[in-house]
Amino acid sequence: MVTHKKKNGQWVARRVENTHDDYVKHLTQATQNGNNVDGSEKLKLCKEAVGGKSRGRCYGTVRMAVNIHYGVSYLTQVTISNSNKEEESQAIEMARAEASRAREEAALANAHADEANVNAREAMAETAELKRKFEEI
Repeated sequence: MVTHKKKNGQWVARRVENTHDDYVKHLTQATQNGNNVDGSEKLKLCKEAVGGKSRGRCYGTVRMAVNIHYGVSYLTQVTISNSNKEEESQAIEMARAEASRAREEAALANAHADEANVNAREAMAETAELKRKFEEI
């Protein structure tokens, strides 16, 4: 069960605290009776504490609520399929290649800018020389 606490240790909402307290109370009662509390029993206690599903979700279980149905023993998050992982890997590789091309284009643009600056300095020096010669005439 997700505890929903802030970094400072306080509960994010009163309902969260009450739900957690109910769950702990149910769990304590179940273990005091000498029963072995396994995953399915903990899930049952969690559902009792939160009041079951509401609008298709079970409070406090975040994205794992889709897994709460009859016969479920453990809460596990839905894993990403291999095809999704491959698509993500391909997207990452494409982004890396695009970034590499952008760096190459930027380096080329910087080289052109440096060359243009050199040409501009030479042109200014030549203009100054021509101006000096013109003034002598």
